[in-house]
Amino acid sequence: MNVLAAVHFFAFLIYSYLAIHVFMRAPRSRVHRTFLLVAGVFAFWAIAWSFAHAAQTRGEYARLMFASRMLVSIIPAALLHFYLVFTEDGPSSWFRRLGHAVIYAPAVVFIVRGFHGAFFFQDAEPTRYGWLQSPALGSAWYWAFSVYYVGYSLVTQAVAWRWGGRAAEPRRRRQARIIVGCGLAALGLILVDGTVLPAVLGRAVPGLPSVLSVVWVAGIAWAITRHGFLDLAPVMVPGALVEAIPDALVLTDLRGRILAVNRAALRTLERPAGELVGRPWREFLAPERAGDGERLAAAVRSGPVVGFETAARSGSGEVIPLLGSVSRVRTPAGDEIGSVAILRDDRERRRAEERIHRLAHHDPLTDLPNRLLFRDRLQQAVHRAQRYKHVVGVLILDVDRLKEVNDLRGHEAGDALLRVVAERLLGCLREGDTAARLGGDEFAVALPERGGLEDVLATGRAILAALREPVDIGGEPVHGGASIGIALYPGDAREPGGLLACADAAMYRAKRAGRNDLRVFDAAVEHSPDSRLLERGIARALEENRFRLDYQPQVEVGTGRVVGVEALVRWDDPERGVIPPLEFLPAAEESGLSVPLGEWVLRTACTQVAAWQAQGLPAVRLAVNVSPRQLLREGFAESVLAILTKVGLAPERLELEVTEQGARLDARRAGEVFRRLREVGIRLAVDDLGTGQTSLAFLARFPGQTLKIGQAIVRELPGRVEQRAVVAGLIGLAGELGFERVVAEGVETEAQLAFLREAGCPVVQGFLTGRPAAAHAVAVRLGGAEAVVGAGRPGGKA
Repeated sequence: MNVLAAVHFFAFLIYSYLAIHVFMRAPRSRVHRTFLLVAGVFAFWAIAWSFAHAAQTRGEYARLMFASRMLVSIIPAALLHFYLVFTEDGPSSWFRRLGHAVIYAPAVVFIVRGFHGAFFFQDAEPTRYGWLQSPALGSAWYWAFSVYYVGYSLVTQAVAWRWGGRAAEPRRRRQARIIVGCGLAALGLILVDGTVLPAVLGRAVPGLPSVLSVVWVAGIAWAITRHGFLDLAPVMVPGALVEAIPDALVLTDLRGRILAVNRAALRTLERPAGELVGRPWREFLAPERAGDGERLAAAVRSGPVVGFETAARSGSGEVIPLLGSVSRVRTPAGDEIGSVAILRDDRERRRAEERIHRLAHHDPLTDLPNRLLFRDRLQQAVHRAQRYKHVVGVLILDVDRLKEVNDLRGHEAGDALLRVVAERLLGCLREGDTAARLGGDEFAVALPERGGLEDVLATGRAILAALREPVDIGGEPVHGGASIGIALYPGDAREPGGLLACADAAMYRAKRAGRNDLRVFDAAVEHSPDSRLLERGIARALEENRFRLDYQPQVEVGTGRVVGVEALVRWDDPERGVIPPLEFLPAAEESGLSVPLGEWVLRTACTQVAAWQAQGLPAVRLAVNVSPRQLLREGFAESVLAILTKVGLAPERLELEVTEQGARLDARRAGEVFRRLREVGIRLAVDDLGTGQTSLAFLARFPGQTLKIGQAIVRELPGRVEQRAVVAGLIGLAGELGFERVVAEGVETEAQLAFLREAGCPVVQGFLTGRPAAAHAVAVRLGGAEAVVGAGRPGGKA
């Protein structure tokens, strides 16, 4: 092998090493694959020169130089191809606009011309160093090829220079300087070797273009391996670690082009690596989230972004919700070189949220909206009616004979009856109406955008007729029916709570009239002298000390130990006897008398518990219900603290029970009260969870420690699988939301207790574990000593 053959063969080895070295460090990168193409062409060009210089005859030399002509014709186009891939910026790039055909068109022309004979040189002579050739300086094709080669080369340098000039990061500018510098140096040496020296010397010279081009290709390789994409290539990250991550991992450069992905990303996006690597990440975003890429790029400049939500299109076209985090990646020198994103397929979490949302807003037996969702839809209907001056009808239905069916045929038959009632209700409604199950045997219907009372009555009569039809249960007909009460917006009330109360009052009139009938709310009847007498009776009872307190134990499930008591107010009227709380407490709240009554309850109960402790009885926690008016009264927190200080009861021994309904009347004020109570150590509890009165959003914000599951849902236990799932879910939800304990109210059977124990409910309250009792009876249960507090006058001091 002569000297020139050896030099070219050494150049071939350099090209081959650079091609393999760069490609293997990032095989999935389009930049690295394109570099493999370019370096491969240079390698074959160099080996063709090497074999040509080793040729023994002129004919053999000419055949090998024919192969060289084919390869050198491709090189300028291949270089421009690589440069445009290296610097492209998405679908609108120059490379995508030009396309392969335009770029490689001159190469095809010179390849075809090469089949008709040499046009680069006019003669060649053998020497001991190899073959020397004289360029065909007089050939138009020679100069045409020179213009093509030099022109394409200058265009490639301009592309790189422009790309580096627009770059904000130092890394790109360094890349551009290296590529342009090496390219211009190599181009100058090639022009001197192939054109200047033969013209000046007037004789043949060694052809070294494939050797001198090593400077160019090596500069490109150095730029992309030392300063370029390999800073983020998978070779820099332990492969086992990347693949061990269960979530999708995506590496991108600063312009959002994907450099590498793990297998989890391929599974999540349902695409092969070849579709992802080298393409901008934004191409795979769902159309409705197209702007997320730019927003995320702007946000991550200020630091890592955690918990962002977006959506991508899978290979099958499905939109995949994603939850992820992204942060910048920097070189040891501090230069930003790209981003790494961890993305989680969010479909399962969203499906779980939808299931929880459905459980929270729908009745599991009938799949109708529950009380919470019904009130929300009724509120929307009222808002629209206010704007467009419509009438809204509200119906409350109580299913007749449900208890009889349950007692005679079992709860499965009762459930079947309720499902049929739901189906027939829906069959009587039009689009936009809402039917809901409020609980037990009670249903509600909202009729928005009605013309007036007759329109609403027509629907009510249709429902009544449908429910009068017998229901086939187990092959036997059951004659049901319902009592229906009707209220109208705006005539009877202007907000959902008032409309429901009016419809409920009318429904009870229908039941008292003999069932299976309907009644329209009549203010003259409902706001009768009896109602005003009740308010005056409450005021008189406060003055005459006719209220008393019973205490219901709260029992620890695991030990049976009494850990708390709830204070329950009772009214003993000398004329009417014992008046149920459900009858007088709403009237007290409506009239404002709930404030002095609530203060008396709080003072008396705190004094009693402090007395028990003074007698040496085990310490228990006192639970007291707080009405909305009492909660929002100015100075409420301070008055509670004053009572505790006076009677000597530690704040942590008092637990105030509130509902979302009360807090919603003035959310800002309620939040201030909650904060003040927590500051002094008083505990807070959410009452009646599961009855449709409490939203998940309220629970997430509520700063309390205890969550009470209402008796309306507990009394249905163990019941159906859906009911058990709801209660178990509420117990688990309490822990997730940071509540310290859960109390289940209304426990009346061993089966209910067994289920709650298995579900992990720590504390229960109900007739099974202890009926409400007077203070002396509770003292006996606590330890035998009967430390009973005498009730002072409610309106004054104890």
